[in-house]
Amino acid sequence: MLDHLEAHAQCISVDQLIPVREAAQLASLSEEELARPAFFPADEVPRAVSWDIDRASRSIEVYCPFLEPRPVRTWSTQLAKRVADGVSVTVRTRPPEEQSSDAAVERVRGLVEELRAVGCQVEFRERMHEKVLILDAAALWHASLNLLANSGPTDLMMRLTDPAACQRVGRVIERARKERAAWNSRTSRPAGRPTATRDGNRLYLNVPYAEKDEAKRLLGARWDNGRRQW
Repeated sequence: MLDHLEAHAQCISVDQLIPVREAAQLASLSEEELARPAFFPADEVPRAVSWDIDRASRSIEVYCPFLEPRPVRTWSTQLAKRVADGVSVTVRTRPPEEQSSDAAVERVRGLVEELRAVGCQVEFRERMHEKVLILDAAALWHASLNLLANSGPTDLMMRLTDPAACQRVGRVIERARKERAAWNSRTSRPAGRPTATRDGNRLYLNVPYAEKDEAKRLLGARWDNGRRQW
């Protein structure tokens, strides 16, 4: 099939389908070009998102699983101005209780209070992983970057202007709500089983398969193939 496509199909550059843009380009784009999906690398996202936040007139919805002090304080300043202008700002994030330690719980609670202090509504969603920004139910940002947490060099976001897409994403996110609370080493106690066993200097955890990613992220757990345990 690949041989046939190379011989007969028209090759189109990925940039022709979904361009990679810079934040400075947004102000000069036509409405048609703004509506077109485009990727923004991590170092361009803050300025591009800031441009959209300044233009929002009714609502700003931020879906961000994790909160970190520096980005929360950076964005709180701009979000506070939009709240003062009458724009509704909602931040959806994980409950503080999903953190791995009491100190982390208190840190996240403090960040939640900082957001609320500037007028943001904060709603908790257990086990959420979405990274989404919706402005005026029309402009949509989504991909891998946590706006209110630290970002990595390979993070990127896609932007498009499409009210129908915003509605669809909202419905998908709502349907995807997890019914079960996240596994947490501080609170989880599997019925009828020990939470952990020790063998020498290693601690082996009873972690259900569906919760292995939580154990890896929160505790740095590693799989022991011989014991078939974390």
